[in-house]
Amino acid sequence: MRDLEIRPATSWDDVRMVFGPQGAYSGCWCMWFRLTGPEFRATPPDGRRERLQRLVDGAERAPGVLAYLSGTPVGWCAVAPREEHARLLRSRVARPASQGARVVEGYPKDSEKRLPADELYHGWRSLFEEAGFEEVERRSPTRPIMRVTTA
Repeated sequence: MRDLEIRPATSWDDVRMVFGPQGAYSGCWCMWFRLTGPEFRATPPDGRRERLQRLVDGAERAPGVLAYLSGTPVGWCAVAPREEHARLLRSRVARPASQGARVVEGYPKDSEKRLPADELYHGWRSLFEEAGFEEVERRSPTRPIMRVTTA
């Protein structure tokens, strides 16, 4: 993967290219975790797109990273403090652990059965393991909490 490069998501045109005209998964525009349930339901797909665009265009720090293959944007991953992801703070499965350590967490799917691509937007367990993440807790049979220390 010599031609794969990861960069901060600072180009709205590149983010839009990765998300496509429908906003990736059913018009989510990666707002599912940033908004509470009622906020998400009350915000139409165009509003979610506008919110992500404001984050990309106006933030002091990028709201995520983009993967580029041979210079073409091909992937996205949201990156932000947990406090910016309202659903994680309220989630039974992914709520904060008591240790309070500064680490990178992921919440992949782990299933014995083959899953369709639209269910793997969180990633899958082996992908995280290959990147050095370890499972630290499991509050659901299919949703491990994976962590890697950054220092």
